[in-house]
Amino acid sequence: MLARYAAGLVYPITGEGIAHAMQSSAFAAQSVAEALTAGRPETAFARYRRRLAPLHRGLRIANMVRPVLFASLLEQTLVQSFRRS
Repeated sequence: MLARYAAGLVYPITGEGIAHAMQSSAFAAQSVAEALTAGRPETAFARYRRRLAPLHRGLRIANMVRPVLFASLLEQTLVQSFRRS
């Protein structure tokens, strides 16, 4: 769970991925602990995926917005915004 998903959670607009990797690791640990406590270790991955659903939803939205933000018409505005922030 950790290696597979942590590598696929890079935020498409900024390229940042450490925070998502840390969060997915915590989700994995929680999911495994719950599954073992429930006596159903085979449910760990399904629990993990449910926890990741909101994060994946956000990444899908960011993937849709990315082409607009990085369009050549907006590129200079975006660069200037980052410089000021």
